[in-house]
Amino acid sequence: MQGIFQIKENIVEIRTKNFHIIWGLLATLGTFIASLILFIQGIKFESSYSLIYIATSFIGMPFGLITFLWGAPGFFSKRKTILIINKGKTLASAVKNKRTVNISDIKEIRMDRHFFSLSGIIYEDIIIITRSGKRKRIPSYNLVGPVVFDRFVRDYILPYMDEKDREVWLQNNKGFYFAESSNNVSK
Repeated sequence: MQGIFQIKENIVEIRTKNFHIIWGLLATLGTFIASLILFIQGIKFESSYSLIYIATSFIGMPFGLITFLWGAPGFFSKRKTILIINKGKTLASAVKNKRTVNISDIKEIRMDRHFFSLSGIIYEDIIIITRSGKRKRIPSYNLVGPVVFDRFVRDYILPYMDEKDREVWLQNNKGFYFAESSNNVSK
């Protein structure tokens, strides 16, 4: 995981791998292109399945194009950086500049799909609930996996959270703890 976490002084950048970007592009653009091919074959009416081709393409083309457009900021972000953490101070989105949260204000943090926006049904976002009850959403575009997210929270968020909130997070998230983690906050 050394390539995922880039540490420079007090700034930690969470980066994605080319593997995730390529699969995301294949899934979104691949759906669009396959649906376009089905549409072209369907309008020729050379097969008894032509109407099924056309109907499938009417579903697949918009789905592939919309998911590509929603994920494009993550796929084409500069330096492949998704999140930026100023140790002990702020957590920010590298893609959307207005998405910044003070780490000390975080009451709950999780990566999940949601129904706050249409893109949240397809892509997992980092959902943060602050002490004041505000809900903030930082898009991850499915480019940060659950293991990386778990390690990132344990190493860079939990040490600065309130003790009670930390215990709640640790009770709810027991799955991906690594022994080589630099900050052993569970002890």
